Formats: sequence, C-alpha cells, structure tokens
Amino acid sequence: MRILALLLSFMFIGTSACLADWAYNFVVYDGNSYQVTDDVMDEADIAKRVGEVTRYSDEEGTYSGNFSNAFPVGTQYYAIQGIAAD
Repeated sequence: MRILALLLSFMFIGTSACLADWAYNFVVYDGNSYQVTDDVMDEADIAKRVGEVTRYSDEEGTYSGNFSNAFPVGTQYYAIQGIAAD
C-alpha cells in the first residue's frame, strides 16, 4: 500500500504544469510591452504594418522579440495613427 501511495505521489508531482497566471494579455514589440484591450478601432485609424508575433508562450519568463501571451505566431502588428508607439 505504501508503494502505491508513493508512486501516485510521484505521478502527480511529475505531471503538474507550471502555467502562468497572467494579469492581462499582452504583446511585446520593439522592446516595449503593450496590454491588449477590447477597444475597437476604425479602419481609417490603422496605419502601416510594423511587425508580427514571432514567439508565443503561456509560461512566465523573459519576453523578447515580438512576443505574445495571447496571440499565435504570425499575428500581425499595426501602428495606430496619432498614437506614439512608446
């Protein structure tokens, strides 16, 4: 009985995942982090394409490049007219 309990303990420890508990969805572009919102933009306010997500992860860590915790690789970034990127 002790062996079974010990084996079950190792199974649960070995299979537990360490997923991040994000406070909000975000993207990282050009060294800056941007919080994702539900704001709706008029098409006329959307400027040129500036990049795309090149790395996605749902684990906490260091975020570099064009990273997102919400959007898959390939999702495109666009500038918004009248709003500075910094």
